[in-house]
Amino acid sequence: MNSITHLLRKTSISNRLVVMLVLAILATLLVFMFALNRVDHLLESEKQAKLESLVEVAHSVIQRYYDQTTNGSMTVEQAQKAALNELDALRYSGKDYYFSINEQGMMIQHPFAKHLVNTNVRQMKDPNGVLLFSEMINKTRSEKIARVDYMWNKPNQEDPSPKMSMVVKFQPWGWITGTGVYVDDIEMAKSDFLMEYLMLLVLVWLPVVGLLFVIMSSISRPMNETISALENIARGEGDLTLRLSQNGNDELKLIAEHFNEFTSKIQELVKSVSLSVQQNSDLASGLSAIAGQANQISNDVQTETESVAAAINQMAMTANEVASNARLAADAASTADDVADNTATTLDGAVNKINELSAELDQTELMAKSLQESSEKIGQILDVIVGIAEQTNLLALNAAIEAARAGEAGRGFAVVADEVRTLASRTQESTQEINNIIDAIRGAVSNVNDSVARAQVTSNDTVTETDQVVTALQQIKDAIAQITDMNYQIANATKEESNVIAELNVNVTRINEMSLENNQQNSQINDNSHKIEQDSNKLSQIVSQFKV
Repeated sequence: MNSITHLLRKTSISNRLVVMLVLAILATLLVFMFALNRVDHLLESEKQAKLESLVEVAHSVIQRYYDQTTNGSMTVEQAQKAALNELDALRYSGKDYYFSINEQGMMIQHPFAKHLVNTNVRQMKDPNGVLLFSEMINKTRSEKIARVDYMWNKPNQEDPSPKMSMVVKFQPWGWITGTGVYVDDIEMAKSDFLMEYLMLLVLVWLPVVGLLFVIMSSISRPMNETISALENIARGEGDLTLRLSQNGNDELKLIAEHFNEFTSKIQELVKSVSLSVQQNSDLASGLSAIAGQANQISNDVQTETESVAAAINQMAMTANEVASNARLAADAASTADDVADNTATTLDGAVNKINELSAELDQTELMAKSLQESSEKIGQILDVIVGIAEQTNLLALNAAIEAARAGEAGRGFAVVADEVRTLASRTQESTQEINNIIDAIRGAVSNVNDSVARAQVTSNDTVTETDQVVTALQQIKDAIAQITDMNYQIANATKEESNVIAELNVNVTRINEMSLENNQQNSQINDNSHKIEQDSNKLSQIVSQFKV
């Protein structure tokens, strides 16, 4: 199953729907070919059963006259002549007739071809080279009733037509009596059936194909919108203001809802990070300005007296505190950068979960299509059952007619009854196929339920990933707050440094020494402030790639 799914995933959903339609059409054509073959077989069997009943009638006529010879009512010669005269006059279906030959191939009776009577027709062939009368003689040696197919001219027609004949042998006299019907009407019936079936296919499949294209459009259009939106975020302008349409009530609507919700959260996150970057940059610029002012003050106090040596020592301690706090501020900024990286990783995980959810939804759709195919097969098998029931009724009617016509010799009823039992067997087989297909439908429904359950689990994972994004955002805010606190401490230390500078007025020498050391510390503060400002600019460039 996994290999089949992997193979189908190599093409688009629209192509998969088209393949499904093609397979359904091919299945319909196979059913049509089977039905056409069955129609041909049933029509041919019907004619054969009719002919068997008719030759039984001829046999009963000969048997009646034979019985009169056995009871002494007629001589054999009189009985044979009377039997031939009655066969000559016997008709059915208008102009259809009987003919008789003997075991030596001599034509002894034919109502129309009088020129053949009392001639040997054993070597007579049809246009296809079939020795029709020789076949009748040979087959009736092992069978009482035999079938012979050959070509024969219709009255007033030059071209021969296919004809089916049934012959019966009357053993006491060695007579072979038969009759036949032309079977070219079977081809006409098949042609009519073909045209009716093709019209039905057109009427059924045109709406189905139209509906399929509408379904394909309803699936591919929202999917293309989703792909375009994701591509814009990943490769384009990074527009986080894009939102997908939430129309409808299907799985694509759920994808659009989750996508819009996810994009809104990312938009808020980027806005917050952008604001924090700006504040951090402003704070770094202010810190750099303060360091410059401290340098200026240090240069000014270098001209003071050496009497401020004690105050210079105090100022050195304050400058060390300023440097320590500046380093803490740098560490906090680094922490903020790490948290931002973790946030990006979490977002990638959320995107992967959404992709897994999409794959599960695709699987759910395939299961639904499998359910639809099984339903269509049930309809086709039911059609077969209806057709068999109709043929059963027809054969039962023919059996009743032939049995009434034949009287006590109605042996044709046995043939019709056999056909009824065959069709009943076919009905049982079709019913079994229906049960199997219903089982397949139940399995497909179960698979759909499993797929939906997996989709729900994946959705829960997506919610968890989103919670992690919120947590990461809170960590970023905490780090920024820590940077702010450090900057406040730097400001307080600078204020204390100003107070100490006021005391330096009493001792120029000590102020001079303190100023030299203070210049070095201020240079470090300035450098760190520039580094913080550069990092803030880089982060600002990354955030600016997104349109919020």
